[in-house]
Amino acid sequence: HANDIVAIKNFCLFRRDRGHGRKGGGICVYVRSDISCHILQLHSNDNDETSSIEILWLECCYDNLTYCVACCYHPPKPNYSVIQFIEVLSADIDLVNSRFDNPFIVVAGDFNTLDTIFLENDFGLCQIVTNPTHGHNLLDKVFVSRPDIYISNVFCSLLKTKHCAVIVDNT
Repeated sequence: HANDIVAIKNFCLFRRDRGHGRKGGGICVYVRSDISCHILQLHSNDNDETSSIEILWLECCYDNLTYCVACCYHPPKPNYSVIQFIEVLSADIDLVNSRFDNPFIVVAGDFNTLDTIFLENDFGLCQIVTNPTHGHNLLDKVFVSRPDIYISNVFCSLLKTKHCAVIVDNT
């Protein structure tokens, strides 16, 4: 779809569509237009082995603070190894930590059944979504470097989907 078809007034659209030959999916993020934001190029999507890994990194500056946000989708049956996804996301977080002085890191998305404990153990991120987001399962997660400043809520979505909506706000 063209950006103007899915545009929302006063919001900037950032997206990473799925590769050719793959049906549906992709990542789409809307950021308020008063927030300075751009795509961070961290891992190589041109590499054949990692090109189907769906991670979109954004650098957002708001209130003189830098937020590095990873929007992720890890499908139930990926066409890459789970280890590859973990290695790419881990390398990206390492790059963010080396490029920025104490950034606010947010890693959010639909991780399906991926064991995400590495984000907590290896990077000190805290998962803040506590309610199920898909039936009785917690598939949609948000990991943050500063859990003291965020609160998450899970709601029934207005869209036709089996997933709940997750809203994260500053406390």
